[in-house]
Parts: sequence; C-alpha cells; structure tokens
Amino acid sequence: MKNLYFTIVFALLALVGNAQTNPNRVLVRDVNGAMTGYLAERIDSIFFGKVEGKVVAEITFDSFTKTDEGAEIQCKVKNSPACKGFKLACVATNVAKNMTTEAQKANYIDKYGTPVMYDDFSNGAKVTIPSADQKFVDDSEYTLMTLGFDEYGIGCGVSEVTFKTPKAALAGNPTVTAEVSEVTTTSFKITVTPNEDCYGYYACAFDVASGGILGTFNTMGSFFGFANVGDMIKGWGSIEHSGVETIEWKNQEPGSEYEVGIVPVDMNGNLGDYIIVKVKTVGAGGDGAALVSAEVPAEEFYKYTAEDQTIQYVQRVIFTPNDQTNIYRDGLVEADEYDKDPEFYNNIVLFPEQTTIYTNHTGVDSFLWNVKASTRYYAISVGQNNKGEWGEICKFEFTTPDASKAEWLQGEAKPKAVVAGVSARQYSATTTVSKGAVAPKTLVKGGITMTVK
Repeated sequence: MKNLYFTIVFALLALVGNAQTNPNRVLVRDVNGAMTGYLAERIDSIFFGKVEGKVVAEITFDSFTKTDEGAEIQCKVKNSPACKGFKLACVATNVAKNMTTEAQKANYIDKYGTPVMYDDFSNGAKVTIPSADQKFVDDSEYTLMTLGFDEYGIGCGVSEVTFKTPKAALAGNPTVTAEVSEVTTTSFKITVTPNEDCYGYYACAFDVASGGILGTFNTMGSFFGFANVGDMIKGWGSIEHSGVETIEWKNQEPGSEYEVGIVPVDMNGNLGDYIIVKVKTVGAGGDGAALVSAEVPAEEFYKYTAEDQTIQYVQRVIFTPNDQTNIYRDGLVEADEYDKDPEFYNNIVLFPEQTTIYTNHTGVDSFLWNVKASTRYYAISVGQNNKGEWGEICKFEFTTPDASKAEWLQGEAKPKAVVAGVSARQYSATTTVSKGAVAPKTLVKGGITMTVK
C-alpha cells in the first residue's frame, strides 16, 4: 500500500480571529451532488490511498419464497479479494432501471441497504425481508444489489441480479375481450366482455405520444410504486368494472393514438393477463396549412385583488383555428422580452421539451390571461394539420389599456402570475373523464410542477 500524505495547513486558520475571510471547512462533493463536510480544525491530515483489484461482492439468485411475514430469498454472495464487506438491497426492477449510473446505485444501497456484512454467502444464504420493508407483488421483476466496501470502509463496486416473483394461483382463467365501438374527434368507446372466471376488470387509457403503456410504466411506474404493468392499470384504472360494459373516454385530442390497457381479476382479486386495445381519434382538421388567429377585446380588461392584497390585471384573448387545424398551441408573452430572443420564447411556449395534457388545444380558446397594464404583448400561436405538419407561427401584437380602464373582475377564475415574461393561464389540478380512466402526466406550466390524475 502506497500512501501520499498532505499536512492540512489551513486547519490552523481556525485559530485566526479573521474567520470571515479564511476558509474553515473542508467540503467534498461526490458525482451524485451529495456533499460531506468537516470542521477544518478537527482534521489532522488528508491522504490518498490505493487499493489493488476490483472491490465487489458478486451476487447470484437461487430462489424466492413468499411468506406471511414478507419473503425469503436464497442467494449467494462472493466477495472479491479486495472486498472486505458489503451491503445488500432489494428493489423493484423499474426502480433500479431509473438509477442509470453505478454511483447512483451505490448511493441507494448505502442509504437503504442492510448494515455492512463481512462474511460472504459463497455457499448460499437465506435472506428474510419483512413486508414492512419491501412488499413483493406477484409476477413482477425485482433486483438484488450489493455494494462492496474496501479496507477503508469506502463503498465501491455494485453487483446486481434480477429475478421475477411467481404468478398468483388464479381461480380459473379470468380473461376479457374488447372492441372499439365508437370513435369521434375527442372521444372513443370500448366495449369489454369478461369470461365466466372474470369477477371484474380495470381499464386505463395511455397516450401513445407520451410512451403508451410500456413507456409510461418504464418512466413513471416506479414513481407511483407500481411493480408491474397490470398493477399500474389497476391503480390508475381505479374503478372495478364488471359484466359486459361500454366504457367511454372523453376530452381526448383529435387525431391522436391511444393504448387502452384492460386487466381482469379473479374471485380472489388476483390479476390475470392484461390486454391492450389500440384506438385513434378522428382528426379535426384537414391536410392544408394550419393557421390560428388571435383577437383581444379591449373592453375585457379587468382587475382583481390577489391573495397578497395587491391589484392584478387580466385580459381576455381569443384564439381561433382555421378549418385545416387539428390541434394548436398558444401563449402570451411580453413583447419587449420576446423581441430579445424570439426563438427562445417560441420554444418554451409553443414547442416545449415536455408536453402535457394542457399543451394542445382544439376549437376556440377564449381565456383571461394575467397581464400588466399599459404593456405590449404578443399573442403567439401555431397549428398542426391532420398530417402532423406545423403551420407558420402567428403573432398578434397588442397593448393592454391603462390601469384606470380596468373594470372589477366578477365570477371568473383568476389566472396565475406571469413567469419569466410568459403569461400563464389557470389550469385545474384534475381532469374529469366520463367513466374511462386516463394515466396521469407530470405537468410543467409557468414554472410550477404538479401531477394530474
């Protein structure tokens, strides 16, 4: 072992009266962004060491048994020569997949894993995991992970192995069949028929543009605690249907593709195999150029008292698409800000990296927007036709009236505050859908992040 030692001179600076201008903390930040700090006066020395060979505890999976108290997992762990101990953790595989680097996995195991174990399980061992620590869902993938520690007690290499829990013993063979019975521009109906072993079923629609069923499970399933796709469909489907039923999904986007997941349950509540029904709503526009016009009624300039007791102002803006427009996007931006960087504001308002269920509009959009008095604005919009082609960006300039012209707002919801020069509309935190359930999306609007079901 070769060591390089450094004497910490600045530790003596803590004795100097001018502590405001001299450093008296030693800070170390890892690649995950986590910081560890020390009082400089309490450090004697810092040294760099070298460890030869990999530091890892290789893990292999043998068997899984579900118990009344939780689960028992038979596995083997073999320490490398430089590995002096390890921690063990078990997570749903979709959670493990979201940890994209070894450093992230090491941090997770170090924080949530077992205490350090110094004897490996080279001949096999049975690990008992209480249900309070980890609930195991039938027919789901899980990942066992180890973090190896070297002679200095530093977490180093990660080893992992994936296994699948067995399916539940079903009562009979619960299945469902389904067919699309009606499609319009903004809704669709699906008729579901269960067999005699199916005591109920859950259904949920997923937007294909947002990843469909599997894409949504991979990106959002772990966040909501779902271990498998059927569990996700049941969780978001929410309502247990029974018998032959026609389920309707309203308030959908024209010309958009959806995947509807339907999962049956047996008499004991165990999930059978889910099915996927694909459907596309009818386009609302044509194949020509999509254009959106804007109108700003000067007489609809209002004021109201905000929660902080300040006077705020709103202006009605009406966006109207032409007959070739399938869907469109719109926004309101202060003109002086927009003129500094038009491309930037076009991107964040009309072409955001993350779209939401509120990004696209259909029909006439008449709404009150939060504005400043006596200020220039651009009402910007862009439409898309049935072929998926975006039209030209339309920009309508207007100036809000003087504050003295504002009438008091009566009986209408107040928009949110302006963020970064972009006026944001008020959006509800929930979407109402008749019978048919839809998968939630993460919403980012006006700098505020929320989740909508």
